[in-house]
Amino acid sequence: MVRHGSCHSYIKNWGFVIKPVIILSLIVQVGLIQPTILLSVELVTFPQSVTSVSGDEIDIEKITKSKTVVIVTLKSPNCSVCRNQLERIKRNLGAFETCNMSFLVVCPGSVNEVKTVKKESGFPFPFIADTDLEIGDQIGLILRDNELYPSIFVLKPNRTIRWMQKGRNYLYYGDKELREALNCHNWI
Repeated sequence: MVRHGSCHSYIKNWGFVIKPVIILSLIVQVGLIQPTILLSVELVTFPQSVTSVSGDEIDIEKITKSKTVVIVTLKSPNCSVCRNQLERIKRNLGAFETCNMSFLVVCPGSVNEVKTVKKESGFPFPFIADTDLEIGDQIGLILRDNELYPSIFVLKPNRTIRWMQKGRNYLYYGDKELREALNCHNWI
């Protein structure tokens, strides 16, 4: 016997909403829906130089000749999943010394908003404020008017993209695929 207004009748009446959400969540959890992995994006070139929110001019071509450069794009300054990605990487920074890697973080928003993200995350690499979404547009990562697709990509010495993961979610960060693309084991 089900009483009206009980939790059971509420779930029964709203089952048409709850079931698809649960099913979609399970599909994502088992890996049937994942962000896009691109192995090479030859036609896209990262800018020659960028300015960090600290005011430092960064010569990308110079850095890519001596290190493996990994770019992390954030969806927005308020993206909690993106901040989790930075935390996951930060926990394993010691291994980067042996892998000769450097990171840059590109985030849409004002310089002050992105400075706040840098400070709150404690991520020790340069942050670039993509205030006018010029970098996002150049790479093909504009999601909306003031958002980028959260992504990770690895640059070649000529500033083209060697590997890219476009998109991430709270269940899938692409750690395994990034580790394989970098060929640097045991860091995530």
